[in-house]
Amino acid sequence: MHISLIVAVADDWAMGLDNNIPWHLSDDLKRFKSITWGKPVIMGRKTFDSLKKPLTNRLNIVLSRNPITAQHSNVIYCSSFDTAVQIAKKHIDSTLGSENRSEIIIAGGSAIYRLALPIATKIYLTRLYKKVKADTYFPKIDLQYWQVMSSEIHTTQDAEAIKYEYINLIKGT
Repeated sequence: MHISLIVAVADDWAMGLDNNIPWHLSDDLKRFKSITWGKPVIMGRKTFDSLKKPLTNRLNIVLSRNPITAQHSNVIYCSSFDTAVQIAKKHIDSTLGSENRSEIIIAGGSAIYRLALPIATKIYLTRLYKKVKADTYFPKIDLQYWQVMSSEIHTTQDAEAIKYEYINLIKGT
């Protein structure tokens, strides 16, 4: 089973500004959907709030320090990262035989990524080659422990022509 981080970053590992992504890449949103579809997704409350609604066809596990009273279908709230991982593992065990590929997805924010990095085995990274104003950053990772499994360079087809790259990393042995 993989515990995989999925993240998009700009220069300086910038991820967000005012609880929003400071760019729009529709292809990256499609990639996110394709990678996470049918899998348990662990995220922090601020990340969940930024989505405006639960992710469809995914078990949404939301970490929050405060008790949550709002209820959504297909959303489980918990206050511990370890509990979130256990819930995700139980979900995978109960859905074996489906199209689920035995993978738990960590979708942010920064504090959740920091908690997950020591046990993560894969990173789905979208790297934008662009400077943006940001207040949230992906935690520093030691790239000597990660191997590039694949990468694809793209450029947006709009006036801004942003260069970006999909990089799939796996933790080395």
